Amino acid sequence: MNNKYWRKGLSIGLAVALMAGTLVGCGEKKDQKQPASEVKQEETKVEQKTEEKAPVEIEFMLLNNKGTDDKQFLAKKIFKDKFNVDAKFLLNTKDAHSEKLKLLIASNQLPDVVCPIIDENAKDIGPKGALVPVDEHFDKMPNFEKYMKEDKAVYTSCMASDEHIYFIPRFATDSVNFKQVPMIRKDLVEKYNLSMPETFDDLYDVLKTIKKEEPSIAGVINRNKINFLNTFGPYYNTDVGMYYNKEKDAWEFGPLHEGYKELLTTMNKMWKDELLDQDFFTASTQQWEEKMVNGAGVFTVDYGVRATNANEAYKKLHPEDKDFNWDLMMPLTTNTNKTKRLNVAQSVGTFTSWGISTNTKHLDRILEIVDYMFTDEATTLFQWGEKDVTYIEDGDKKKFASNIKASYNPEGTIEADNELGINNLNFMRVSKDDGVTMFAQPVADMFEQYKKDVELYENNYKINLTFTEEQQEKINNLNVNLNTMVTEMTVKFITGEKSLEEMDQFIQDLEKNGAKELEEIYTTSYKDYQQKLSNIK
Repeated sequence: MNNKYWRKGLSIGLAVALMAGTLVGCGEKKDQKQPASEVKQEETKVEQKTEEKAPVEIEFMLLNNKGTDDKQFLAKKIFKDKFNVDAKFLLNTKDAHSEKLKLLIASNQLPDVVCPIIDENAKDIGPKGALVPVDEHFDKMPNFEKYMKEDKAVYTSCMASDEHIYFIPRFATDSVNFKQVPMIRKDLVEKYNLSMPETFDDLYDVLKTIKKEEPSIAGVINRNKINFLNTFGPYYNTDVGMYYNKEKDAWEFGPLHEGYKELLTTMNKMWKDELLDQDFFTASTQQWEEKMVNGAGVFTVDYGVRATNANEAYKKLHPEDKDFNWDLMMPLTTNTNKTKRLNVAQSVGTFTSWGISTNTKHLDRILEIVDYMFTDEATTLFQWGEKDVTYIEDGDKKKFASNIKASYNPEGTIEADNELGINNLNFMRVSKDDGVTMFAQPVADMFEQYKKDVELYENNYKINLTFTEEQQEKINNLNVNLNTMVTEMTVKFITGEKSLEEMDQFIQDLEKNGAKELEEIYTTSYKDYQQKLSNIK
């Protein structure tokens, strides 16, 4: 085993060990970890002694939005019946999961399975001895292997620096899940006989006209604060930091290039004319929701269901107004991006991966469970639950039973993911597009139009680069200053505190602080990715 990792974190580990007892449900301290090969040998011995599959307890550290208990989890029953495994779920909410995971890594106390571990983290700690290299065990997981090898690009993106794979992604390859999409007050567009905007310049003109007639509007509203660059950036073929530029087949630092400058120019123009909400960089989700419902907002970018939520909330307050209507629209184009394009959720969920700890004493049993999770039976069970209990069939589609909370079950009382552990993206390993739509018809119809007329792409077009430890450390160091500079100057340029004429100097400052060096590191890693991709048969 490479003990460098554990020596490096020893001082942290000693301090953390004192706190380990305060971690809720983290289990007892495990023995010092061993190389994956030794773990495999030890597991073989254990399983040989228990050919009748003696009961074993396996801990699953699971991100669960409520972090309550696992008493009703379907997996406890299934795993017990099929594998004689007593599954113990250590449930944590999002922030708690992240913080506990850091502590458990530092103290070498990872539970048997972590759900989820982000691919970048797995690529980092896996080669250092913390996680099992799952590709070494494909012979025991043929179902999982089949999914992993369907797409060479996906397989390559999952490789760590040592070319092993240390995590188990979630697959949703037959479905398209939209993320944040553009939406507009269609009733106002129609009220003033305006055409639906197709570009951001068109949007400016539409907002200008509506503002003249209704001076109280806030215009473009936002709840993502400075992270608006992640949602608005793709329309300008840019990003807040490093991203893959498909047109150039190259990795670029967004603020160095034309798309970023065009985005700031457009936003600055809107700000000056009060078409950009004055709370654009500070509004909370609640404040943003209020602006959607009280009529202040005219345009935003967010999840499609939010349009339906705003319309329903408004109608409860104003049942006499039949016109108010937030509606989804086609993505806008810009000078630097002439393509109607939308970012969609990962079809291979590397952000919601499983990781198997090398601390485990029951590796073979876990491998059985992993492979089972990629069967059709498990796919249905962990997405929908049990037929006629938690779901029913509606023609060739499935839908949750009336007691399960869903958009079509307003009287439902049970949360499938939090209370039953089903339809939980951090746990299920395969999801199918075999259910009735949970969206209002106008939203569902626009989603279908997107599929036909819009270029849909996943983050960086499914390319996930892998960096050496030295490269990653350099990236982290460079990003400290670069992220601060971009965050501060973006707001100043848009609000006019800094003149756009100083943009060229800003770019030079970014380069002096390592932006070009960052691009070079990504270029080197991308070449390595391409070489690995070409080597896969």
